[in-house]
Amino acid sequence: MCENRFALLVVDSATALYRTDFSGRGELSARQMGLAKFLRNLQRIADEFGVAVVISNQVVATVDGGAMMFQADAKKPIGGHVNL
Repeated sequence: MCENRFALLVVDSATALYRTDFSGRGELSARQMGLAKFLRNLQRIADEFGVAVVISNQVVATVDGGAMMFQADAKKPIGGHVNL
């Protein structure tokens, strides 16, 4: 990025590696910290090089029984919440 000008950086399925490298709730904190560092680095790249960053994430359908039948959208993002 130092030698060539780019306008857009696309990250597809941002949480995919974090879902495969970590397993169980016991590693949740380490996974969230790793994901937060990754997102901060993307923000630094955007700021330093003036690049727009687009991040896509996986979603999962929530199938918790009959109560979800009346919900308009039963999908939720994978990975939980990360506060930057």
